Amino acid sequence: MFKTFLPKLLLASLIGGLVMTAYSLFLIYRQNTTFPNLTVPPVVLPEKASETPVQLQIPSLHIDAPIESVGTNASGEMDVPQDIENVAWFSLGVAPGETGNAVIAGHYGWKDQKASAFDRLEEVQINSLIHVTSASGTLVTFKVREVKTYAWNADAKEIFIAADGKSHLNLITCAGTWDAKNKTYLERVVVFTDKLE
Repeated sequence: MFKTFLPKLLLASLIGGLVMTAYSLFLIYRQNTTFPNLTVPPVVLPEKASETPVQLQIPSLHIDAPIESVGTNASGEMDVPQDIENVAWFSLGVAPGETGNAVIAGHYGWKDQKASAFDRLEEVQINSLIHVTSASGTLVTFKVREVKTYAWNADAKEIFIAADGKSHLNLITCAGTWDAKNKTYLERVVVFTDKLE
């Protein structure tokens, strides 16, 4: 299972002895989150996504998972799926199919003799298709462009922010060796996809 940690910007915000109100602290957490353990830069939050995704399918991997909508937890980190067989959409960003980078993450590993949704994510091939169905029944299809591996504490800017005016869906999960000291896997697999027009 992957773990999260407090945003680095929280420590920076305390330098200089600034006394922050609860509201300003909330805004910092809301705009600078981490998930899972990849530092997320400030993002421009949409007023409201036009479509709420509810189901993710990756036919080539036989993945068919319900999508939970998550924001940030009490520590200001991106929340995780409550069920390891589900995946989580970062609802403070754009929805799949909208302009920008939508992000969906899922657990990796076993719990209570149950496999996680993204155990095989790193096996996905370039040009594989990924389907997302919204609550209204709209189906949006994406094609895998690239699969990259990051260190668990790497900068995640390119995962969450896109400046090309196009629609992307990026999937993320853990991989690599379990680090008992930091209680996290040492790597993150990110699948970058483009909307199929």
